[in-house]
Amino acid sequence: MAPTIWIDCRGAKRTVEMQVPVLGFPRTGTTSIQEVLELPGYHDVHHIRSMYENPPEADMWAEAIKARFFGCGTPVAPAQNLVVPALFGPVVTEEGAKARCIEHYESLRWLVPKERLLEYEVKDGWGPLPVCAFLGKDVPAGSSPG
Repeated sequence: MAPTIWIDCRGAKRTVEMQVPVLGFPRTGTTSIQEVLELPGYHDVHHIRSMYENPPEADMWAEAIKARFFGCGTPVAPAQNLVVPALFGPVVTEEGAKARCIEHYESLRWLVPKERLLEYEVKDGWGPLPVCAFLGKDVPAGSSPG
């Protein structure tokens, strides 16, 4: 088993431009989209699950979420205990979570120019076809559905 390397990137400067932000909530197909993005060559894909693989990164995710949504500083609980409350509020109800999701996607529609926004649901069909077309990338030869 390879040794684990934890890297704390606080204070680091981005050296590679962010190209394709995927802004869906957990359990909405973000892992599938990550796999699709790797097909045409987007290999530096950072999924929120990476916070579990690198604890210092988990702290950064948690701080960013709390700062963005709650105006708070350093987290006082483990990062995995902060993600859901940061996204949905301190008390999660089905009704409240649905309302927060709708609010999130409406805010994206307002913020992002229509020509730069792909609204995609995994249930709409095989991932690489619409995603690659939107990005102006060819679907790599040999890739196939499922």
